[in-house]
Parts: sequence; structure tokens; C-alpha cells
Amino acid sequence: AAVFAAAIGIVWMAYVMYAIGLAKSIIGEASGEAPAIEKFHANIFTGDCVFEKLKVINSQDFDPRKYLRDGHQNSLIQNDEMFTADYLRLKISPFSLIIGEPEISEAEIELSSINAIRVTPRMFNLPVFMRKISERVSAKKDGLKLFKIKLKPKEGALYSAIYLDFSSSKDIINFGQSDSFEFERSGKTINETLSELSKEIKKKTSMPFLSKAIDSYLD
Repeated sequence: AAVFAAAIGIVWMAYVMYAIGLAKSIIGEASGEAPAIEKFHANIFTGDCVFEKLKVINSQDFDPRKYLRDGHQNSLIQNDEMFTADYLRLKISPFSLIIGEPEISEAEIELSSINAIRVTPRMFNLPVFMRKISERVSAKKDGLKLFKIKLKPKEGALYSAIYLDFSSSKDIINFGQSDSFEFERSGKTINETLSELSKEIKKKTSMPFLSKAIDSYLD
């Protein structure tokens, strides 16, 4: 019994280490920078992968200092992080994870900040990240059993979302919002879910740039 328990523990540990390595690789390739993950748990039996304090960093392509004009250096509202997820739970088929092609059936994410940066009409950090993630991660064809997302700024934080746009020929567009929202769906494909999420953001928040990012990915 002791040998069997030890063997299970070794296999579990190997699975967790492989899962966190794969996650860092996929996120890093999609964002262009290595992510910061404070805590990570994976369950080989249920398929749950849980991230705590996940910070995804913008790549050098979206470094505002490359596009700053004279006089704007000290006036910009911006952040190096693309987004911070205080909690992210993904239910992934263990076999699909082992072969390096994760297939997700459930997703829950709690965000405390989003930093959207648009350099040109087509170079927009959020849809670029989403497209690259979709090249490595898939969702079940019959739809997600659960998709839940929440955005709420940290206590004391001025903004939950920041938008910085260099694509206008006239001037830099830059502002922060402290909006919060929650969205939940089940039994929908990922495209259907994202389409409905975009519509909800338009209706219930003053953050149209997030809807534009989702629509750009879907297009």
C-alpha cells in the first residue's frame, strides 16, 4: 500500500510539473513574455488546473515606450501586464494535456486588471493573444459545460481596465475605467460564448474596447 501510494504521488507530481511547464510555454508563446504564476494546482483525476495570481505580461511589441511622442512620457495611464487573473480554473482532459493539446470543457476566471494596447488597427494585444492561444488550446466541440468570467478591481486600485491606442493619426487615446462585470454561460461553443460576452460588455459597461477586442478575434 505504501509503495502504491508513493507511486501515485510520484505520478501526480510529474503530472503537475508537466502541466505547469506546458501552461507557461503556451502562455509565454502567446504573449511574448514568460507569465508569473504565484500558485498552481492540477488534479490528474478531475482534470482541474487552477492558477492563482496569474500575471500575463505584454510583449516588447506592445511596449508603450516604443510609440511615445514628446510630452506624453509622464501622462500615460498604462501597465506592463496584459491582465492579472487572481483565480483561473480550467477543466482539461488529462489525456489531451499529456499529449500537449489541451482541450477545455470548463473555464472560470476572476480578473482584477486588463491592460488593452492597440498599436495599429490590426495590432491589438488582446485579440493577438487570443488568436495565439487558440492555436494551442481548444474547447470541446459540443460546447463548454461552464464559462464564467468576472472583472473587479483590487481594493484601492483606481482602474479595472486601461486602454491605450496609438493607431489614431491624430492623437493617442488613453483612459482607465473602474467598471466591474460578471458573465456566465453553459452549453455554448466558445465562439457563441464570446459573442454573447461581447454583447454583454457593450450593454453593461463603459469599456467598448474590450468588446472590440473580442469581436476582432471572432472576425
